[in-house]
Amino acid sequence: MKPYKGKWKIYESVQSSVQYLDENGNPVEDTSGVTGSDVPASGDYVYFSELEKLNFTIDDRNWNLDYYDEDTNNGMAIAEFVLENETVENWSELYTIHYYEGGKLYMTPESFISNMDAAIREEVTGQIDFQSYDMTAEEGFYEFYIHDDPIEPNQHEVARLFYAGDDMILVRYTRIGEPMDDATKMKWVTSLKQVTAGQ
Repeated sequence: MKPYKGKWKIYESVQSSVQYLDENGNPVEDTSGVTGSDVPASGDYVYFSELEKLNFTIDDRNWNLDYYDEDTNNGMAIAEFVLENETVENWSELYTIHYYEGGKLYMTPESFISNMDAAIREEVTGQIDFQSYDMTAEEGFYEFYIHDDPIEPNQHEVARLFYAGDDMILVRYTRIGEPMDDATKMKWVTSLKQVTAGQ
């Protein structure tokens, strides 16, 4: 999702597979993917280097960058990390980083998180427990728990929004299943607090 004129709009969906055809209708190899092993360690992306500047550690397990995308027209990028042997199509835990170029110039943490709350409630028909906290002029936190939804699995997410200069960064940890206990939740909130923007 992305902020547009003060409201959240869906801007991406994930395709599970693509089969390209040549002019005769025969399958050809796809060399343009950005999922799985095709995600760049660096490369021909405008904002990838901004994400590389971030200082963060997820935890001591093996995490892989399985999805990367950017929208240069709107100044945004997203990177999704999953545990080893999982994918963004089939995951139990997901660590996501969003980058918004110049985000500080058009949205406060409070308004961003308020719009996020509204967007989730608009899209989800199940039960949603959403709360924000520790809101300042420079950062804010939120968490939500979605349950009893006919489409989405039960999931608990904690997230932190902060500024890096004029840019805005959102880091999120999401887990499928029952709500995290307080100790687990605080472990992830502490981890999100430790993410900093490098030079």
